[in-house]
Amino acid sequence: MVPAGIAVAAAAAIAFEVSYVLQALEARSAPKDSLPAKGLAALARRRRWLAGLALAVVGGALQVVALRLAPLTVVQPALALGIVALVAAGGRVLGEPASRSDVLAALALSGGIVLLGIAGSRLGTGAPSRTGTAIAVVALGIPVVCAMVLRGAPPWLLLAAAGAGDVLAAIAAKRFADAWGSAPLLVSVGWVLLGAGGVAGALASEMSALRTWPATRVGPFVVACQTAVPVLLAPVVAGERWGPETPLVLVGLAIVVAAASRLAISARLLEPRDEADHDVGGARKVAP
Repeated sequence: MVPAGIAVAAAAAIAFEVSYVLQALEARSAPKDSLPAKGLAALARRRRWLAGLALAVVGGALQVVALRLAPLTVVQPALALGIVALVAAGGRVLGEPASRSDVLAALALSGGIVLLGIAGSRLGTGAPSRTGTAIAVVALGIPVVCAMVLRGAPPWLLLAAAGAGDVLAAIAAKRFADAWGSAPLLVSVGWVLLGAGGVAGALASEMSALRTWPATRVGPFVVACQTAVPVLLAPVVAGERWGPETPLVLVGLAIVVAAASRLAISARLLEPRDEADHDVGGARKVAP
C-alpha cells in the first residue's frame, strides 16, 4: 500500500504544482499595486486561473487518497516531489532554467522519499493522542489567528503563521482521511473546516510576508515547515509508531527538507527576470 500511496501523493504534488504554474502565469499580468482582494477578484474571472484552482482541488483530493494508503510520515514529504516538476516547468514555460545543483537536489529529494518509503512500510500504528492533537492544533492555530487579526503584524509572525497554517492543513487532511467512512459526519466536516482554515491562513500570511521579505527566505522556511513538522508530529496526531525505523525516518526527512528547500529557492516563478532581486516567486502559493 505504501508504494501506491507514494504514487498517488506524487500525482497530487504534480497537480498542485501545475496549478501553481497556471496561476503564476496569470498573477504575472495582474496589477502589482492592486489590493489583494481586488486582485484576487480579477484573477477569479480568468479561465486559466480558475483551471489552476480546480487542479488544486484535485490535488487535495488525491492527497487524502494517498493518506488512506500510506502513513503521514511518507505522504507529506512525497508532496515535495512537486517542486521538482515546478523547477522543470520553469525552464520550459516561465523561462527559469534548472541548474546542475537543482538536478542534484531533485535526485537527493527522490532518494530521501525512497528511504521514507522503506521506513513507512514497516511503521507501527496506534490511536492518535487526543490531548496531544488538541495541544498541537491550538499551538499551531495561535500564530495563524494572530497574523489574521493583528493590523501590521510583524514579518516573523506572518512567516510563522504561513508555516503553521500549512501544518494544520496536513494534520486535518490526515485525520479526515482516517475518519473517512468510519467517523460521524460532523467530525469529518470539522477536519475539513480546519484544513480549509489552515490553507487560507497560510496563503494570506505567506503573501503578506513576501511583501517584506524575499522568497529566498520565505519559500524555504515554508517548504521546510510543511514537509518536516507534520512528520515530526505524526506519532502524536496520527498514531504512527516509528520504533526501530526512527533513524531511517529522520535521515530521509533531513534529506527531503534540505533538497526541497534548495529547490524552493530555485522556484522563482512569479517575477520576471529583471526583477529577480525582489524574488516574490519562491513561495509555493500565488499572490493575488
